[in-house]
Amino acid sequence: VVFSTAFVLDVPVASESLEYRPTETNDKVLKAFETAAKAAKIPFRELVQHCAADEVTSAVIETARTKDICLFAVKHDGRQEALIEALLLESGRPILLFAEESCSALPNSFDRIAIAWDNSKEAAKAVADALPLLKKAKSVRIVTVTDERADGERRSGEELVTHLASHGIEAIFEMP
Repeated sequence: VVFSTAFVLDVPVASESLEYRPTETNDKVLKAFETAAKAAKIPFRELVQHCAADEVTSAVIETARTKDICLFAVKHDGRQEALIEALLLESGRPILLFAEESCSALPNSFDRIAIAWDNSKEAAKAVADALPLLKKAKSVRIVTVTDERADGERRSGEELVTHLASHGIEAIFEMP
């Protein structure tokens, strides 16, 4: 598994260009990523890409598609929601999200992993891609969020628990 890239974005409003601004926060996120990758002896690279606001989503997705796993620092200002959703659904790659404010504590292993499960082919591929990480985790939680309490949703989550167990991964399933 190669952690090849980390995304740190100042998502602009529609009229602005996306510019890399070497802010203290951006530098902390990139430094935490570099430290974690070096500690785990994982190859990585830093990529600074400038683009217009309306090109951000496609640029991030295109970059993610050629990486094993991507880390994404999430700001809680509401401006990244559409980008994160597109990255998760359209990149075809596992994405590890973490709160930007927790970047100084970014671990070089992921002991607790949550799987957002909807029984789709995309979710199945993400789980398959993440098996090496899941095997190392101390805790794996599968979560299905739905408006309905369908038996099929519950059954597919329970089947995923069984599937992961066949790989030596202990997981729990919940539908809040």
